[in-house]
Amino acid sequence: MKKMIIMAILVAVFSITPHSVCAQGRMMEGNVPEVEILGHFEKAAPTLAERLGQIKGITSVYVSKAMMGLAGGMGAGIPKGMTGKLEKIHIFSAEEDGKSKELRGTAEKFMKENNYEVVMEVTDEGGDYMCIRMKELRKDCREYVLLTVGDDGETSVIILTGNISEKDLEGLNM
Repeated sequence: MKKMIIMAILVAVFSITPHSVCAQGRMMEGNVPEVEILGHFEKAAPTLAERLGQIKGITSVYVSKAMMGLAGGMGAGIPKGMTGKLEKIHIFSAEEDGKSKELRGTAEKFMKENNYEVVMEVTDEGGDYMCIRMKELRKDCREYVLLTVGDDGETSVIILTGNISEKDLEGLNM
């Protein structure tokens, strides 16, 4: 009888676990989540973060929603009103010229192929470049990609995912 109760509890817990949590867990383990298409499971197309994470020799940082809650309380440049809206942040950077070009090229190619909308683009006289692109992933979730290239060649890509708007980005100090 105890085995049946334990088994029932385990089945109940796993059946109420949101699919997105399971998919996120598989992604954190380095696996691409599977998508059910007409009763068949197929690998989902890699995300921009997964694609950039495959580049060797660059720096990458992942910040979870839980960590952002802590960081927002410590004044880490994330406005308090925005911490509840963000699901995750990925940061990629490269200083070496060849890796910087690879990071920028991979990001720009992916965003072009996947129809990211240009929200803002700035190039100054000194050679600095900054672009913000956006894609709606679902009704309540957007992905913003901030691509910066310094005149020294250093390239950074910051991916913000969550229920955020352009107005929310105005107060971001990253």
